[in-house]
Amino acid sequence: IEGDLSKAEVPSNSTDYEDLLHGLGMLEELKAGLRSGDWKTRTSFSGKMQVLLAQCEDIVQSKAKPQTIIFSESVVLITEIKRVFDARRWRSVVYTGNCNQEQKSAAVRTFGTDTTCTFILMSIKAGGTGLNLGMARNVIIYDTGWNPAALKQAEARAHRASSKEEVHVFKYFIPGTLDEQQY
Repeated sequence: IEGDLSKAEVPSNSTDYEDLLHGLGMLEELKAGLRSGDWKTRTSFSGKMQVLLAQCEDIVQSKAKPQTIIFSESVVLITEIKRVFDARRWRSVVYTGNCNQEQKSAAVRTFGTDTTCTFILMSIKAGGTGLNLGMARNVIIYDTGWNPAALKQAEARAHRASSKEEVHVFKYFIPGTLDEQQY
């Protein structure tokens, strides 16, 4: 959104509008923090990120270390998650629209064959049709886009009709926000 938002016309029921503006402000703060290098020394995270880190810590500490796909709509957020994972020495690869075909192939190959690589961080749009990540046992949808079909495709990356393995899908959302309305 561009322009002076303070002069924007507010609908009579402004709760949704105010929540949206508050969310956009938080996104801008996150981007500013990434540009400034704040992530290098960050010790506190959003509630959603804390839940993700706790769940991933459980995965890393588990005996089986099930491979996990983490989807986000935001490539900026994937970059932040990757940096936090690297700082914790959790092996992960990235698959986004910013990657060239060689990088994407290498990420899928590493995730599929390297037993030390537990996580693949994917943008929802880049993880489209035709991509088979059937070795994953967990799918985490960290944040959603506005296209329900893209979410179904994202979930389907780990589901294969021939597989007998159970796949767990976790969708993160914050109650009372736009995310919740999509579920």
